[in-house]
Amino acid sequence: MKPRALSRVLTRSIWLSMVPVLLLALWYGWSSLRGLEELHLREGANLAHNLATRTDEFIDARQRALGILARSPLADDPRRWPELYREAQGYHESFGTHVIFADDARRMLFNTRQPYGTELPQLPVSKGRSAAPLALETGRPQVGDIVQGPVAK
Repeated sequence: MKPRALSRVLTRSIWLSMVPVLLLALWYGWSSLRGLEELHLREGANLAHNLATRTDEFIDARQRALGILARSPLADDPRRWPELYREAQGYHESFGTHVIFADDARRMLFNTRQPYGTELPQLPVSKGRSAAPLALETGRPQVGDIVQGPVAK
């Protein structure tokens, strides 16, 4: 066996004694990063859930208010549609979105973007989910895909 210098033996001993500490530091760092990732994933899932819930509540409130307009006795009597139009304008003032009142032939009877009595075109046809046929089928307000409207453009 060759004689080795004391400095080489001590250097190797120091490095060997540091290996468990370095391995422990690497494991601790990896574990900490994994914990942070899990935390971020949980927070992201909670944020997405809260946003979806808030959006559902936002839409639900508007649908319920539209349901009140739809069930109004004013909707059943064409002579009282000017009164219903004023109620729809109140909806617009409260919620910031316009109301279109249409018949089952997809003909707009009034649109709060235009003065009452203005000649209006047919409802646009959606290439995806169309709210009008669903509303007629279910009797409830519906939300459809966005379309290029003939009045609002």
